Amino acid sequence: MTDSRILFFDLETSGFDASRDRILEVGAVLVDAQLDEIARWRTLIGRPPVEQLVGTVDMHRESGLLGELEEVESREDYEVLVAHAERSILEWLILEHEVPERQLEIAGYSIHFDRGFVRAQMPRLDSWLSHRMIDVSTLRGLDRRWREQPEAEAQKVAHRAWPDCEHAIAALRLYRDLLWIAGAA
Repeated sequence: MTDSRILFFDLETSGFDASRDRILEVGAVLVDAQLDEIARWRTLIGRPPVEQLVGTVDMHRESGLLGELEEVESREDYEVLVAHAERSILEWLILEHEVPERQLEIAGYSIHFDRGFVRAQMPRLDSWLSHRMIDVSTLRGLDRRWREQPEAEAQKVAHRAWPDCEHAIAALRLYRDLLWIAGAA
């Protein structure tokens, strides 16, 4: 039986290539079947070399992420920091929230992007999660295409893990209410 909880998940990264770029921030919000928050988890990985921020430096400076990463002191290699983050989120899911293996679906905006980084850089986490994903961007895109007056406002991307998760949860609530609750009336 599939776990009815959903893990809203967001990564902030130094670029778009999961084989080369780095994860900067990881955030997760665990919700119940009604999309009410159960718990949240977040970590910063560390600031990458400036040359790895090509194309994202302004975005991460404006969001405040680069400033926050400046305060993170670590002498560890990137791979060690990512492995620690992976172990930490798995402990949070398994020990604190008793999530069964391969049962928890992840959700978010363009969640396939985040899943690609997880698959490449956090393989234990990737194998623990369900293969199913809930992409809120897809619902928003369909709403824009098929309704004269779309219900969802354009995504206000914060480019920070928790605010982006919160926005995705709010948007999925809106689509749930519009398509499944109001639609059933």
